[in-house]
Amino acid sequence: GVELRLYNGRRMPLADACVDALWAWDCLEHVRSPAAVMEEVARVLRPGGRFVAEVDIRDHFYADEARLLDNLGYPEAVWNLMTWNRSVYTNRLRMSDWSRLFDRCGLRV
Repeated sequence: GVELRLYNGRRMPLADACVDALWAWDCLEHVRSPAAVMEEVARVLRPGGRFVAEVDIRDHFYADEARLLDNLGYPEAVWNLMTWNRSVYTNRLRMSDWSRLFDRCGLRV
């Protein structure tokens, strides 16, 4: 009874308020337009629906404990130049940014 659907990160191929639950595990930190994705999550969830997510805000390019937040140390323009052609992009939203984004989309943490 579970249906898996993939989408391009722009518009989910689903009607408004048609989903009881969405799951996103360690993937939201890799989207280039997090606000657009979260707006889609809010659009397709039914009232009372659940969105289960884990966002790994650590720098994915270093395994060294001392460098886990290095991705936050670059100006946005430099970061975009460094990552524009990488297959594994990591956005640089902090936990407070994610919380504000969830709140703005009507999602409760």
